[in-house]
Amino acid sequence: MESKSNNILFVGLDVREDAIDIATAEAPRDGELRHIGCIKGDLASLDKALRKLISRGQVLHIVHEAKSLHRKS
Repeated sequence: MESKSNNILFVGLDVREDAIDIATAEAPRDGELRHIGCIKGDLASLDKALRKLISRGQVLHIVHEAKSLHRKS
Protein backbone atom coordinates (compact mmCIF):
# COMPACT_ATOMS: atom_id res chain seq x y z
CA MET A 1 0.00 0.00 0.00
CA GLU A 2 1.31 3.45 -0.92
CA SER A 3 1.85 5.90 1.94
CA LYS A 4 0.09 9.26 1.95
CA SER A 5 3.36 11.16 1.52
CA ASN A 6 4.09 9.27 -1.71
CA ASN A 7 0.82 10.56 -3.15
CA ILE A 8 1.93 14.21 -2.88
CA LEU A 9 3.28 16.21 -5.80
CA PHE A 10 4.98 19.50 -4.98
CA VAL A 11 4.46 22.09 -7.71
CA GLY A 12 6.68 25.15 -7.92
CA LEU A 13 5.56 28.19 -9.91
CA ASP A 14 8.01 30.94 -10.85
CA VAL A 15 5.65 33.74 -11.80
CA ARG A 16 6.80 36.54 -14.06
CA GLU A 17 4.79 39.28 -15.76
CA ASP A 18 4.27 37.37 -19.02
CA ALA A 19 5.11 33.74 -18.20
CA ILE A 20 5.05 31.06 -15.51
CA ASP A 21 7.75 28.40 -15.19
CA ILE A 22 6.49 25.13 -13.67
CA ALA A 23 8.54 22.46 -11.88
CA THR A 24 7.47 19.44 -9.84
CA ALA A 25 9.02 17.34 -7.09
CA GLU A 26 7.76 13.93 -6.09
CA ALA A 27 7.40 13.17 -2.38
CA PRO A 28 9.31 12.15 -0.26
CA ARG A 29 12.24 14.57 -0.13
CA ASP A 30 14.46 12.43 -2.36
CA GLY A 31 11.76 12.15 -5.04
CA GLU A 32 12.26 13.02 -8.69
CA LEU A 33 12.49 16.68 -9.76
CA ARG A 34 11.14 17.75 -13.14
CA HIS A 35 10.93 20.96 -15.09
CA ILE A 36 7.47 20.79 -16.66
CA GLY A 37 7.84 23.86 -18.84
CA CYS A 38 7.04 27.50 -19.29
CA ILE A 39 3.48 28.65 -19.98
CA LYS A 40 1.85 31.99 -20.75
CA GLY A 41 1.22 34.12 -17.69
CA ASP A 42 -2.57 34.09 -17.97
CA LEU A 43 -5.15 32.27 -15.84
CA ALA A 44 -6.39 30.06 -18.69
CA SER A 45 -2.90 28.64 -19.28
CA LEU A 46 -2.33 28.10 -15.56
CA ASP A 47 -5.72 26.40 -15.20
CA LYS A 48 -4.95 24.05 -18.08
CA ALA A 49 -1.51 23.14 -16.68
CA LEU A 50 -2.81 22.52 -13.16
CA ARG A 51 -5.74 20.43 -14.41
CA LYS A 52 -3.26 18.23 -16.27
CA LEU A 53 -1.28 17.73 -13.05
CA ILE A 54 -4.45 17.11 -11.01
CA SER A 55 -5.47 14.37 -13.46
CA ARG A 56 -2.47 12.31 -12.27
CA GLY A 57 -4.41 11.60 -9.08
CA GLN A 58 -1.84 13.05 -6.69
CA VAL A 59 -2.45 15.68 -4.03
CA LEU A 60 -0.86 18.93 -5.18
CA HIS A 61 1.06 21.21 -2.82
CA ILE A 62 1.65 24.43 -4.74
CA VAL A 63 4.18 27.14 -3.96
CA HIS A 64 5.05 30.20 -5.99
CA GLU A 65 7.66 32.88 -6.27
CA ALA A 66 6.61 36.24 -7.61
CA LYS A 67 8.91 39.19 -7.86
CA SER A 68 7.29 42.55 -7.50
CA LEU A 69 7.96 45.08 -10.20
CA HIS A 70 9.16 48.45 -9.02
CA ARG A 71 8.79 51.10 -11.67
CA LYS A 72 10.44 54.46 -11.55
CA SER A 73 8.21 57.42 -12.27
